[in-house]
Amino acid sequence: MASKNGLPSDWTIIELGANTEIVMGQSPPGANVRDGGTGMPFLQGNAEFGHRFPVPVFRCNPPGRVAQKGDILVSVRAPVGEVNEADQDYTIGRGLAAIRTVEDERDFYWYAFHEARACLSKVSQGSTFDAINKDDLAQVKLPFPPKTVREQIGRVLRSIDEAIEATRAVIDQTRRLKTALLQNLLTNGLPGRHKKFKKHKFLQRMPTEWHVKPIGEICKIELGKMLSQAVKTGRHYRPYLGNSSVSWGKIDVTNLEMMDIRDDELERYSLKPGDILICEGGEVGRTAIWEGQLELCCYQKALHRLRPNKPNTLVPDFMRFFMEHAVRNNLLVRFTGESSIAHLTRETLVNVPMSLPPFEEQKQIVLAVKSVETKASVDEGSRDQLIQMKSALSQGLLTGRIPVKGISND
Repeated sequence: MASKNGLPSDWTIIELGANTEIVMGQSPPGANVRDGGTGMPFLQGNAEFGHRFPVPVFRCNPPGRVAQKGDILVSVRAPVGEVNEADQDYTIGRGLAAIRTVEDERDFYWYAFHEARACLSKVSQGSTFDAINKDDLAQVKLPFPPKTVREQIGRVLRSIDEAIEATRAVIDQTRRLKTALLQNLLTNGLPGRHKKFKKHKFLQRMPTEWHVKPIGEICKIELGKMLSQAVKTGRHYRPYLGNSSVSWGKIDVTNLEMMDIRDDELERYSLKPGDILICEGGEVGRTAIWEGQLELCCYQKALHRLRPNKPNTLVPDFMRFFMEHAVRNNLLVRFTGESSIAHLTRETLVNVPMSLPPFEEQKQIVLAVKSVETKASVDEGSRDQLIQMKSALSQGLLTGRIPVKGISND
């Protein structure tokens, strides 16, 4: 049976400060804070927050205000309401507060506070300094079930989080495997195929049978069209890709803007399946392959479009993997002699040397690396499903709409 507030009849609503201890951080004397050495790990604010646990940079000796292991750490200054969990004791600065609960209910308060913390942003927006104080935290309202239900809700949601973290760990491991595999294949070639190797000034080691050619000899490179006011007034509107549409190995065609491209410009600025797109700015060198996601799509000047000069000379995904390898190993920076590259100009790109295996070996290298990418993609899908399930389940459990007895083994 539901009560007047929509919660189960044996639930109430409490304020956070009623059942918890709230410890506000305090800035210690500057002389007590040091980079490394002895002392308790010190957190100035949410800048040291990690995915779930903090990553401290400084230490404080003697310590000031202390957050204990298991406390919920809350950012009380912009951005207000960001949270982490204390995995050890920390000294906390003025940008943080610690919410302390009894041990067997920590998980419940962690998830209940996550659901309720949106109200803190509204409070902080009315503050001159975009901050909240102890009273603001203490007055956060939480649905409050009986103790056994609180413990069960915490265990159920924690178990889902553990599954999410385990999946994230697998994804990270697979990504590291891909990096190592790519490094090995692009320097040694396919296992057991090559016995002699050569060195290159910029590309390091490679099989002697491989060629080295400037990218401009392998591909025709065309920079996209410059955006202009014609975008607002032109009659030949065409969807176009910008720099932000291209990430490593992926192209996002949702919410594309329109560009004015005349019919006689389409051949120059439209995309065909197999086209290689390389970002000119931003994260320079970011590369993906156009696979015909739209029947007609163009691209702007922030992107280079590459097409092989001759058939059966370059596998598009091999170029993608080469660019990923080049960026990861700073080959572009070493080639240009710059300390960093803000823009990858066409003049630079055409001259970048590329290691080029025989076409059939390229295909086998691509198959090997893409098999690892596919596994990571499947795992990412599983992670995303778990996150969506947790979001829906969390809201249901913490309002009593979903009875915890139907999920918990208790």
